Amino acid sequence: MKLSILNPITIIIWLSILKFSSSQSDDIHTTIYSDCGNLTKICVGDEEGCVEDQNCRSVGTIQRRGNKFIFEMQSMRTFQYVALGLSTDKKMSDDFAVECVKEGNEIKIFSSITEIISGSYGARRTGVPQDKAKLVNAYIKDNQIFCRVELESDIKFDIYTFNLLKNNYHVMVVSGDTQEGNQLGYHVIKVVSDEKIKFSELKDDNKTQLKSNTQNKITAEKKNDDEIYHGCGVSKTCFGMPNNCVENNDCMSFGSITKIDGKFIFEMKSKKKASYIALALSHDHKMGDDSVMECVKDKNDVKLFNSLTTDKPPFESRRNAVPQNITNLITSSINNDIIYCRFERSSDMKIDDNLNFNLNDESYYLMIATGNSLNDDSLAQHTDRAVSNHPINFNNFENISERPKTFINLHASLMIVAWLGVSAVSGLLPRYYKKNWLKKSIFKKDLWFAFHVGLMYLTLILTLIGSIIIYIELDGISVTLNPHWIFGIVTILLMISQVVYALFRPSPLSKYRSFFNTAHWVLGNCAQTTATCAVYLSVTLEKSGLENETIFYFLIFSLYYIAFYVVMYILEYKQKNHVYQLPSDIGNKQSEELQQKTNNRNRNNKFAKIRTFLFFIFVGITLVYLIGALLLIWTSK
Repeated sequence: MKLSILNPITIIIWLSILKFSSSQSDDIHTTIYSDCGNLTKICVGDEEGCVEDQNCRSVGTIQRRGNKFIFEMQSMRTFQYVALGLSTDKKMSDDFAVECVKEGNEIKIFSSITEIISGSYGARRTGVPQDKAKLVNAYIKDNQIFCRVELESDIKFDIYTFNLLKNNYHVMVVSGDTQEGNQLGYHVIKVVSDEKIKFSELKDDNKTQLKSNTQNKITAEKKNDDEIYHGCGVSKTCFGMPNNCVENNDCMSFGSITKIDGKFIFEMKSKKKASYIALALSHDHKMGDDSVMECVKDKNDVKLFNSLTTDKPPFESRRNAVPQNITNLITSSINNDIIYCRFERSSDMKIDDNLNFNLNDESYYLMIATGNSLNDDSLAQHTDRAVSNHPINFNNFENISERPKTFINLHASLMIVAWLGVSAVSGLLPRYYKKNWLKKSIFKKDLWFAFHVGLMYLTLILTLIGSIIIYIELDGISVTLNPHWIFGIVTILLMISQVVYALFRPSPLSKYRSFFNTAHWVLGNCAQTTATCAVYLSVTLEKSGLENETIFYFLIFSLYYIAFYVVMYILEYKQKNHVYQLPSDIGNKQSEELQQKTNNRNRNNKFAKIRTFLFFIFVGITLVYLIGALLLIWTSK
């Protein structure tokens, strides 16, 4: 009978214990957010609003208990550690941290100091007193970490002093998925408070629960606080597109390199809907013989490849030219069509006797590229690319700017002005303005002729200067699949041939004059056509930085140019068929002679004014158009 009575009681007791155990972690999850916003508790979440919604990926809290402080930390992802730190500034150096580290099925706590040693970031435990922090409670559930630590308010060691009752500090929460030796690996999440916290003003939780409108909840900075940017320029070298995006944490494509324990760690993050993102090491700033590291989307997975670029058509990255074991993928993900990967690379890679990459001893230009399509065993042509403005020493850390486009923009500007401005105006003069300004001349040459020759020589000079600039910038002729360079060379040859050909211009009475005029007209129009084609093709050149829609801007000018010629042709036709009638009382012979002279004079006088008016309209519109084109060039991405 006793057994029958005791068995239900025993069962109930054990069920209560099991229920308490299973719910304990959920209670702790709720408890860590309780009292956030009171004068008794500081709460730090990794995303804005996550404390209120109680869904932070990583969260930390601080409460005061007499002369000691209670640190709570929780990570809601499968991280190896979560840490709460105190910083005199917002940078990751000389900061005191309390670490909650998962080791197997248990949690251990450590105290550490963040330092940058020989250019590498690390959290040193050696020499830091481990008895200042006492573990109060901890658990692991579904790979989630929680710990509660009691910390003394005054901590002194080496040259460091941290006193929470006397000094104010920024609060940091970091979490990551690796340990490297006796220290934490590089963090995946990091958040830091905007302002320093006055811990001495926290109410003792044992004495009061006073509510206040003061919000002691601190979340990430309002600007994009993607953790991938943390440490840029301090503990890692960062580079992204568009230019100078690293400072604003808003890169469309991003890459970074850091050095930890002698190993080089690379990170890449792509823009949306990219099929791949790649970083490359280059001995110069041009494509060819560059060591490429590719993070490629493969359905819902990311694959890592190594390749070597070629500098001759077909331009490609050959994976079979380099060993694939020089890199080791650490972690990767595809989230909202954005590729992320983190990997380790060997410091030395030898291709042959003439080509070697050694990150410890050499500096390299850094290239970053993304593309929307793939070949069977290689990357397809990239849609966006940027090159660092100088070779990078990867033993030091900095934020890299893109190689400036000054000379490329200058080349484009000179060519636009030359062919869509100067040449376009010059071409009108011999076709429609020979009979204008007949009483005016320059150096005993008709005004139209003097301006035509002068403007065409100016076109030649601008073209040659622009060509020399781009030749120097690219260290030679840049042979690409885009035929822009071919049309450019043909234009220069046609222009030079025009100048040489004009030196042998026969006199107006020569029987060869008609042939000369025809050939001169053909060569001139061919040059104008090839130059216009080169302008159109430049829009699709990656180096131009122009949006593809810019081609419609140039198309508008071509349509306007053709329309103006149509108007001038109609005006010329009307002039030829216009007759001015003389009085009937003039003799027949005298009438015919006078009629002819009068018609010629009056036709010219009447239509010359119209032509002059239209000429200045054309010049004015062309100037406005050129200003717009130059703005597009110099403000391009």
